[in-house]
Amino acid sequence: MKVVQKSKVFISYSHADEGVLGEFLPFRKNLEDDGVAQVWVDHDLKAGDKWRKNIEKELRKTQTAILFISEHFLASHFIKTCELPPILSASEQGRLTVLPVFLSPSSVGEMEISFIHPDSGSNSQIKLTEFQGFGTLGTTLEELQPVERKRKFLELSQRIRELAK
Repeated sequence: MKVVQKSKVFISYSHADEGVLGEFLPFRKNLEDDGVAQVWVDHDLKAGDKWRKNIEKELRKTQTAILFISEHFLASHFIKTCELPPILSASEQGRLTVLPVFLSPSSVGEMEISFIHPDSGSNSQIKLTEFQGFGTLGTTLEELQPVERKRKFLELSQRIRELAK
């Protein structure tokens, strides 16, 4: 019997946006129950885990990164310096797909994120708005009715399924 490798998905978010993450978790469960993807979020950490090492390990294994973007997300020093650089570097290498989810109005359109370019080894910058996302800067998920937010999460779930094939 052939063992199918599940797609690895990493969710990067600010703890201030925990409520929106909760709205996505049923879609996560269905992706995992269907054997499509293993979706990692820091909720998976257990007491006694070395959280920073676990995050670094999961980032090295992931093929898809979901970014729940809000001003809280952009203000997080940890996200900007520890999570986004390896995500963006892996994206530049073609090893990872970045899926931004624009949660609420933010300064993401003006902000550039620094990372080390894998080919040149030089410091590079990129705007997260260069990646096609879910929601837009003009109409973020926060501005949608609850049923429309669920539709966006369904679209995100469908995209993860496509990427897993």
